[in-house]
Amino acid sequence: MPQPWQPTSVLGFGTKRPAGQVRSLAKNLGCPGSPCSDIIPAMPPLIRVRAVVLDCPDPLALSGFYAELLGWPPDPEPSADNSWAELSSPDCSVKVEFQRVSGYRPPTWPEGERPQMLHLDLRVADLEAEHDRAVRLGARFLADESPEFRVYADPAGHPFCLCAVDLPN
Repeated sequence: MPQPWQPTSVLGFGTKRPAGQVRSLAKNLGCPGSPCSDIIPAMPPLIRVRAVVLDCPDPLALSGFYAELLGWPPDPEPSADNSWAELSSPDCSVKVEFQRVSGYRPPTWPEGERPQMLHLDLRVADLEAEHDRAVRLGARFLADESPEFRVYADPAGHPFCLCAVDLPN
């Protein structure tokens, strides 16, 4: 019996597929060339990420920025007091949520008094076009780390990267 995270010919949780098809489908899920393109779980994990939550001074404004940046629908029911907002990817596989924190102070990047604790890496097909769009939407350009990715701060100061790496063939 395979261990839960061993390479297997099972796609998803119980659907048998030829091993080559499993690898092909995994690569189409966004992990080309990485170890995860050969590993499909044979059983569901016990712990799954539900959402990434960002502290901020204005959840509705920051969720609006990310909805535009990611091309996701805006929160249909943000909290009436603007204490919380949520975004879900169109396929509902990823959630980013925003919570108001009084006295919020943004991280200082790349280091300093309040170093970043987490950042988002966002995959893009056209780095130049998405750079222009991100800045137009309110992102602040921070650094050109390599030809494959750039670092920005969102309107609340959270660092994030636009990455033209790991794109499916």
